[in-house]
Amino acid sequence: MLLLPTSGGGQTNDKREPKLRERLVLGLQVRRPAEYEYVDAVIDTVNRGELPQKIVDRMFFWARGRAPKGDQGRRPIIYFQAGLNRVASKLRIDIAADPSSTGG
Repeated sequence: MLLLPTSGGGQTNDKREPKLRERLVLGLQVRRPAEYEYVDAVIDTVNRGELPQKIVDRMFFWARGRAPKGDQGRRPIIYFQAGLNRVASKLRIDIAADPSSTGG
């Protein structure tokens, strides 16, 4: 007798895509409160439609490739923040937290 798995074909929970914040925090090795604030400001700017996520994704991969491997002092967030600020400045995009999301 041959036993086949009986799981449903539409199951997607095992291979879910990480949310943008999870990917940025983990992938860029965010540790400091100011770095978390910057990532949240980037996400707010993307959610408002002012900053294309495509640009954020490109800078994410660029920063990860730029950071030296094994050098804890030069984490990818350092390159990401500097690079994204430079690109946003050229595009005249202000990376800022959504004022309506703060407590007042």
